[in-house]
Amino acid sequence: MTRDGEATSLGDGVAFTTAGTAANCVTNQYQDGALACLLKLTNPPPRPADAEGEWKGNWVDFPGTTVDVGSVHGDPGPFGNGTGAELPAGRTLAFGDYRCRADAVAGLFCVDYAHQSAVAMNASGVTGFGCLQTVSPPAGIGRRLSC
Repeated sequence: MTRDGEATSLGDGVAFTTAGTAANCVTNQYQDGALACLLKLTNPPPRPADAEGEWKGNWVDFPGTTVDVGSVHGDPGPFGNGTGAELPAGRTLAFGDYRCRADAVAGLFCVDYAHQSAVAMNASGVTGFGCLQTVSPPAGIGRRLSC
């Protein structure tokens, strides 16, 4: 990752962006390497009444069996070291159990092969595939998909 011209090694981790930084993603060392992304969402989920702290409606966590869209974060967490290189449209990046592909029109698609689940992420929102279905989110989460 790079921030203000200074590079930080992620070891086994991965960080990437898509065109125009529509998505800024990183393997989250604070959540066992789960994929975390900041998206440029047209209509992010609203802050829940029970959310205490700094609301990030565009923060997406995808550990495989769940997808959380919108959550509370008091610091930049895994994004504190900046951004990764751009994943060009039409290209695929494989890391751990994940494979992500950027598309110039449709957005970013990421598959978690270990859990046989996938997400499509773009300005319109986040769509789950495989076992991921919309469920009632826990406290402090805007929207949750779960297996």
